[in-house]
Amino acid sequence: MKLFNINDKLFIENHFNLFDTDHSGKIDFREFVVAFLMFYNQLNNNNNNNLNNNINNNNNLNNNNNLNNNNNNTEQVLYHLFNTFDINKDNSITFDELLHMRRSMSKFQNLNENQLLNETRIIFDQLDTDKNGIIDFNEFVHAFKSGLLII
Repeated sequence: MKLFNINDKLFIENHFNLFDTDHSGKIDFREFVVAFLMFYNQLNNNNNNNLNNNINNNNNLNNNNNLNNNNNNTEQVLYHLFNTFDINKDNSITFDELLHMRRSMSKFQNLNENQLLNETRIIFDQLDTDKNGIIDFNEFVHAFKSGLLII
């Protein structure tokens, strides 16, 4: 198995188990976001900079700035996640794109093709709230906030 040039199946399974915090055998959307945030923050090294920017002259944490930065960070992360799913970069996620992403992760979920298709259809139909056949960024954010998406 080759994922990020890692050939050790045990290494991959251990990381999967690390992110599967509820031990369901699946990485749900929130678990995926936590994993993504961890890697995103590590790559961008924003944690310390954001914390330093939120400390005012009295060495107190400025809660308003902290909330704004958290919202901005969440939106940035969701935007990057959305772009991960939006394979053709047309600012929407089609059923086929969602299926492709879920198929690439299904190796860890022990799903057969029919189960994967059926679950993906159910998920897609829940996320496509305006029923126009695509998931836009607003629908994607709604899915994050409501916990609808299971990968």
